[in-house]
Amino acid sequence: MATAIHHTAMATNTRDTTQIDSAIMGLLMAALASAMLIYSLKYASATIAHVDTEARYNAVTAGVVPTELELDALTRLLRTTPNPSDLSKAAFLQLIRAQQSGIKSIRALPRLIGARRDLLKGIAASPSDAYAWTRLAVAEVELEHFPEAAKALSMAMQLLLQRQPSVRITKRQAAQF
Repeated sequence: MATAIHHTAMATNTRDTTQIDSAIMGLLMAALASAMLIYSLKYASATIAHVDTEARYNAVTAGVVPTELELDALTRLLRTTPNPSDLSKAAFLQLIRAQQSGIKSIRALPRLIGARRDLLKGIAASPSDAYAWTRLAVAEVELEHFPEAAKALSMAMQLLLQRQPSVRITKRQAAQF
């Protein structure tokens, strides 16, 4: 029968692992830095795209009316941003597109419905946006949903009065609306 040999003495030769450990640590740190860079680029590119989107939207609000394709592309960009007020802006562009195609035409109907949908989503996320309520009232009027338009306009007026309590509307002025 073979017997097992037991070593009782410690090994006297040991490797110097400090260089290998520092190389491994350096590779791990480089991998972590690369991952952080890639992660931050995703947000940086979204920020740059949002700045460009804001500039293009501001040009439209200043009176520069782009082509239908440019308006559609800008609407898609505004719908993808995480800011809920951008849905109101997308709806505003949809209302412009509806006006371009003839507000009472059948081609304007999908634009008006899209604007209404975007406004309802935006208002659900940010109910204190008086502009969104006013735009919703406009979309509802164009869709001939008059009771809903009156409710939206009433909400916009209430928000206005909450922001500026010094503004008082007399009964005579309210009757003119």
